[in-house]
Amino acid sequence: MFKFKPPAKDKFYESGEQAEAKGYETLSKILSRMIRGLFVFKTRKGEIVAASSTFFILMSFLPLMLLSIGVYGWVVGDVTLAHSHVMNLVRDNVPGLAPWILTSLDKIIANHLSQVQGVSLASMAILCYAMMGFSSSLLFGMNTLSSQPSRGGKFFEDMRAFIGAMAIAGFMFGFTLLNTDLGFWSSQSSGAWWGSSIIFLLRYNILQTTLALSFFSIFYKSFIPGKIRNLDALLGGVSFVALFLLGKSFYWVYLHHMKAEFAATFGNFETIVMAVTWIYFIQCAFFYGASVACAPMSLREEKVEIIPEDKQAA
Repeated sequence: MFKFKPPAKDKFYESGEQAEAKGYETLSKILSRMIRGLFVFKTRKGEIVAASSTFFILMSFLPLMLLSIGVYGWVVGDVTLAHSHVMNLVRDNVPGLAPWILTSLDKIIANHLSQVQGVSLASMAILCYAMMGFSSSLLFGMNTLSSQPSRGGKFFEDMRAFIGAMAIAGFMFGFTLLNTDLGFWSSQSSGAWWGSSIIFLLRYNILQTTLALSFFSIFYKSFIPGKIRNLDALLGGVSFVALFLLGKSFYWVYLHHMKAEFAATFGNFETIVMAVTWIYFIQCAFFYGASVACAPMSLREEKVEIIPEDKQAA
């Protein structure tokens, strides 16, 4: 029996409608996950754990930065080059930091590096301890957001903090290396077949973004207690990186609408207040990403047994 075949035009229209419906469904699920993540972040007091993590960063920032430059310089073989790279990274990722603050910070670091020769075991131990403290604050926040008790005792928690600290240190080293001046990479890749490709990827921040997405997705997957699916961890990483880029992109809102009021209120300390606010925003973005990753697990409903009325009366 002859079967009627729809025209190719109808198939084309039908595929377009199916793609539109699928896109709408996917977008609805993503937005729903973002809202659920925000609900977890607010109900689990994510802003409070972000504030405690920010305080720890401020307390350990300068010694951690000095030791990081020393270790980074020891790895690349040039402490002066490491000093320049790290200062450029701070300048690019802390919007609006006053020049006098950068100059003062640069003088402190230069004076420290002129008195230090190489990297000692004591310096490495202090660096590991500072990184473990920061890592512990992140792990505590993720435990709080996921509403999962810590297990394994103090030794296991310290091991998790140590592994997390080493992972963060490796990410910071890689991110700093990728954010160095393009002239450095041009000299390193001169004559190589991959030279032009890596310069293109670095110029448009493709490698940096890929590294950040991969690292934070794996970090959420590995260190949030409970069962986190790969897709949930990826959504958490995307949420954090997107908020970070959004915060940097919309810095002009502060410049045009709030800078004058901040300057009138805080005077010369306006940029310091803004820098602290920026660090707090980054921590909130990190814990929001963790909330998005653990939202399905945190909001899982438990079945409540219904007691019959006759048993209640008895």
